[in-house]
Amino acid sequence: MVHLARRSGLPFSVDFRESLIYRFIDLVAVDGSGIVGWLQGQLEASYRELIDEGYPSPHASIMEMVVEPTRRREGIGRGLVVEFVRRARRERLSAIGLNVMAGSPKEVDCLVQFYTSLGMQKVYLEAVDQTRMIGDLNQICARFST
Repeated sequence: MVHLARRSGLPFSVDFRESLIYRFIDLVAVDGSGIVGWLQGQLEASYRELIDEGYPSPHASIMEMVVEPTRRREGIGRGLVVEFVRRARRERLSAIGLNVMAGSPKEVDCLVQFYTSLGMQKVYLEAVDQTRMIGDLNQICARFST
């Protein structure tokens, strides 16, 4: 995963002791060439915007996600997010949030489009100049149920 994150231009560090305390879930997408995607999510997060909308805490949160740059737009990221959402629902969580962090405004726009296509809404936090995505887990899962 370190190699994948570095090729994607992201810093990488994991403290596994912290993972146990905060209920992180790591999902890895693998094919014949090796690891092609990774998502780290948390099941103990809390987002003020979701609480204000009436969703009880805790919330699910996508902390980090990386897809091999040469394999983007193949559904790998979507598959990782959908699997994480399903697991969060099994834990009886009702909502999800994440902060959109990218290197350029164009990359932020691409990520916002990606998460919007999954059923999330954009919330801009002017005070900290940050874009956040929030969503209802049931509505997201309904888009992808077969």
